[in-house]
Amino acid sequence: MKLKYYLNDKLILLLIESILLVFIDVLIIASKINLQDFIIINLSYIVVHVLYHIFAYRKLKAYFDRLLGVWDKLEEKNLICEFIEKPNNKELELLYDILIESGLSLNNKIAETEKIKDEYREYIERVVHEIKLPISVIKLIADKNDTCDSRNIKEETDKIQGYVEQVLYYARSNYVQNDYFIIQTDLIAAVRNVIKKHKNQLIAKNIAINLKSEKIIVLTDGKWIEFILSQLLDNAIKYSDNRNPQIRIYSKVNKNIVNLYISNNGITIPAEDIDHVFNKGFTGQNGRNVQHSTGMGLYLVKHLAETLGHKVTVDTANNVTIFCISFKSLD
Repeated sequence: MKLKYYLNDKLILLLIESILLVFIDVLIIASKINLQDFIIINLSYIVVHVLYHIFAYRKLKAYFDRLLGVWDKLEEKNLICEFIEKPNNKELELLYDILIESGLSLNNKIAETEKIKDEYREYIERVVHEIKLPISVIKLIADKNDTCDSRNIKEETDKIQGYVEQVLYYARSNYVQNDYFIIQTDLIAAVRNVIKKHKNQLIAKNIAINLKSEKIIVLTDGKWIEFILSQLLDNAIKYSDNRNPQIRIYSKVNKNIVNLYISNNGITIPAEDIDHVFNKGFTGQNGRNVQHSTGMGLYLVKHLAETLGHKVTVDTANNVTIFCISFKSLD
């Protein structure tokens, strides 16, 4: 709290004190008191009031300094009411009581909202797991009949399963810290698992996968990194060239960083969209043209990768789009 704010707040009181001093001086002069006593009385009056304001200001400043110190250290600002000390100043007690009541009300609302969010997430997870069962049954039935229709059914079922997994991982995206285990993971084995899951879509679009990489061990969560890779591969399949589609997956090690690249030829990202492709809900020009984009896949890729401590970037040029995931090397 700055001194000028205190003086501005006490301006009326200071004016009253000044008027009172003038009135006292008039009475003193009327009483014909000698000059020495007149000076002593005036100085005493001024010193007492100055000392009072110095003490009041320092006390008020110390209180607000402590309050601001607590405020700056708090990560969750809504908990400030739990750490405020009750002021001795009667003028501030009413404000203190209001702040405490409003803080408690806000925390109760937050707790209620968090409970609703948890219940909604649990409901989504249950529904998704229930949906997975009929999807698996459809795929088993389609596997028994190797016809053009059955292959189309398997391809569309894979797409449905991909969207269902996207819903599940989005529901869990704000609770990743409770559901991941960072361990040594074979990155290329994870890539092969993802390719296997997308085999029906790859066959349907006649896409050749060019995987050039030896076994690489990185620190990550196997389940979450497979979802991230699945979203990037799905994106590569979706926007690949219809005439001669090619997808390349390769890695490079640069000092203590392992970079995994997933590239595809075909539809590239417009220059005005490239800085926004990881934004939540962003579909861009390509998404509007393809009409199968939710704008959530790449958002989840970026969000989950950063939560796991990885970095995701994208580059596009000469009809080729390249996504790169960077991992910290074990060396």
